Amino acid sequence: MNTRTILLTAGGAVVLATLWYVVGGAPSIEPAPVPSDEVRLPVTPTTPAPAPSAPAPAPAKKPTQAPSPIKVAGYNTLTYLIGLKESLTCTVKESNSRTGTVYVSGGQLRGNFVNVYSGIKSSMINDGTNLYAWIQGASTGLVVPAALSVSGSAVATHGGIDLAVSISFSCTSGVQGAGVFAPPTSVTFSKNP
Repeated sequence: MNTRTILLTAGGAVVLATLWYVVGGAPSIEPAPVPSDEVRLPVTPTTPAPAPSAPAPAPAKKPTQAPSPIKVAGYNTLTYLIGLKESLTCTVKESNSRTGTVYVSGGQLRGNFVNVYSGIKSSMINDGTNLYAWIQGASTGLVVPAALSVSGSAVATHGGIDLAVSISFSCTSGVQGAGVFAPPTSVTFSKNP
C-alpha cells in the first residue's frame, strides 16, 4: 500500500467519525442532579425584540437599565456573608433547628431567628465592635467584643448563631435600613447576663 492510499483511508475515517458524532452518535450530557435542599434561582428567558420596519430616529437620551439585584445562595458561615462587603437580606437556616432573616451591610450583621421546634424568637447584632445576642422578650442579653470571634456556646445560649458555624442561605441585595443594626434599648446587655 502506498502513502497516498493510507492518507485517503485515514482522511475518510476522520470524515465518517465526524459525521457520526455530529448527526447523533455523540453521547448526550445530562446535568448533574441537584440536592433537594439546594436553592435554585429563577431564570427568566429572554426573547429578541422584533426588528423595526423603518429605521427609528435616534433617541435624544439613552435610557439606563437598572442593575440586576445581587443574588447569592449557598452554604457557608455568617463571617463569609459579612466578608462579601455587600448590602444583603438573606433567608437562613441553621442545621440545628433555627431559621430566620439576616441583614448584612458595611461589615455589620443582624440576624432574627426562630427555633422551629420551640417557636422561641431570638436576635443577634454584630456592629463590627461588639456582638449582641438576646432572646426576644427577655430583659437581658449578652454583649462581647466582636473581635474575639466568640465560640458559639455563649452566643447560642442567648439566641445568636456562632459566626463560624455553616448555615444555608439565599440572599438578595438591599437592607431595610441602618436602624436594623442598633441594639434594642429595652434589653440590658452584659458580659455575663
